[in-house]
Amino acid sequence: MISFIKKQGPKFALLLLASQLLTAVAASPFDLDSRALVSRARGGKYVGSSCQVDSECYSASCATGDDGVTRTCQRQLPGGPCFENSNCDTRQCDLSAGICKASAVNGLCTNYYDCDGWEQGTVTCQNKKCKIQDSKACTQSNQCASGFCNNKICRRRPQAPNSPCFVDGECLSGDCAAITASQCTNPDGSFAYCPGTTDQHCTRYALGHSCANNGECQEGFCRSGKCVASKDGDACSEQYQCTGPSVCGNGKCYTPSNATLHPNDVCDIGSQCLSGRCVTDQLQKDSYGVNTVTLKNQYPARCDYLANGQTSCRSFTDCSTGLCQSGTCNLGKDGDRCQVNYQCENLCSSDGVCYTPAKSNAQGQGEPCKTDDQCLSRSCLFKYDSVTRPRLGSDFPIGVSDTSCGGSVIGQGCRVDGDCSQGSCSNGTCSLLSVGASCEGNTQCDTGMSPSRASETSTPPEDPENDPGNILRRLAETPEAMASIMKLMTVIKEEGGIDIGQAVREDGSVDPNAMGKRPSMFEMARMMMNGKIRDAVKEVHAELMKAGIELTPERVSAILQADELIRGLKK
Repeated sequence: MISFIKKQGPKFALLLLASQLLTAVAASPFDLDSRALVSRARGGKYVGSSCQVDSECYSASCATGDDGVTRTCQRQLPGGPCFENSNCDTRQCDLSAGICKASAVNGLCTNYYDCDGWEQGTVTCQNKKCKIQDSKACTQSNQCASGFCNNKICRRRPQAPNSPCFVDGECLSGDCAAITASQCTNPDGSFAYCPGTTDQHCTRYALGHSCANNGECQEGFCRSGKCVASKDGDACSEQYQCTGPSVCGNGKCYTPSNATLHPNDVCDIGSQCLSGRCVTDQLQKDSYGVNTVTLKNQYPARCDYLANGQTSCRSFTDCSTGLCQSGTCNLGKDGDRCQVNYQCENLCSSDGVCYTPAKSNAQGQGEPCKTDDQCLSRSCLFKYDSVTRPRLGSDFPIGVSDTSCGGSVIGQGCRVDGDCSQGSCSNGTCSLLSVGASCEGNTQCDTGMSPSRASETSTPPEDPENDPGNILRRLAETPEAMASIMKLMTVIKEEGGIDIGQAVREDGSVDPNAMGKRPSMFEMARMMMNGKIRDAVKEVHAELMKAGIELTPERVSAILQADELIRGLKK
């Protein structure tokens, strides 16, 4: 025996060490639920011990910890190699395959990815056990994270008002409904943003229902554990707390008398308003009193603005469109001060006075208009902050959003060159100038190029069909297509905030730095979500198709590189 040991000493020592390690593991009383494994790793490392490589660890898993720096021996995740249950996070090793198994429902877990089905979003890890998520199939309540299996679906137990929900049965009020994100309530009844990621929330209780606080009542207040109607004089946070015809004003519920509420005051019924209309579709005005948009289904209801002919206005801001004259809203007559076109019977001049144009249907580029047929270009456009006029009530100049005429294209009417967005005004019509004629810019020339720029041209393009100049000339011969493109540029500037013409210098040359600032793909995608821009693009495509102009990718690329075309489209 001694001779055998001497000859086979090294091998025998290794066998003895392995036997000792296996014995220690089998006899160790460690807690399988603990990450700090007491058993020895193959290389002498405990789970939780520092390591550098997998082979140092008994679990064969050396991984970076939560701090993102320290590497320690850890149990294997599902799918990792194993030879016994203790190697696995789930304590389940498929010995025949040598792979850690994912845990079934109610099985052991450390993280959600230890659970079978986590990829489908059906399970989660809760209190170290795999549980089925809300709205997923179940057979008994102990399978559900909520602890409630209702009609073979995991559901939240009935919740108080304002709680996220999917079905009516999850609400103590019996009603799970879509609630505006900002109209859940705090315990005092004031509005708050709704919790959770769903737009469905449990509704508040009706009058007479038991309650815990004011925020649980659909209207009125929670008193002595019940939702009850308000009384005049009750302190209020929101309009819904004041029941019946009463409203919440200055922090108190009160009932207004008939025809006492001014425009934009909170109301309950139309008879309380001077306008006679209590509305949820509400006209919005900017800080200068200029109409902007009408917002639908607003809360709370408010008194509408006064129509022309109605009385009791305090200033023009009480009127929906007219001016306030001696307490009555009326459209302004010629000579009356104005701020926007809609305040006048006719038009509002640049110096803020209502007037009637000397000649009808002959307004030039930049001049006020109400309808397309008033413009030489037949294009009356609404432009944001486009007109500077004196502010009503003072002489301070302000920029207001209003309608004005767009520029005329080739073939349309004009009075002066400035009325033409392309070409020059000749005999009352915008037309291109022939070679040799005096010009001020490329857009006036039949060649699409002024003499000062002609010397900069290179050799003629090999592909005349895709030549930007040829494309420009074809567009110039099609007024409808040019008008639609001009309209698109205006809409993109107003709706998307991008001025395509900004790359062009006053002398007609192109700023290469500005050319590099064309909208990104993200900006273009964002703009195409805008309905007005989409409609304008469709109009351009329709007009180009009528004209037989096909903008292939090659031609679009040529257009984007063409100084002449960009300048030709600049207003």
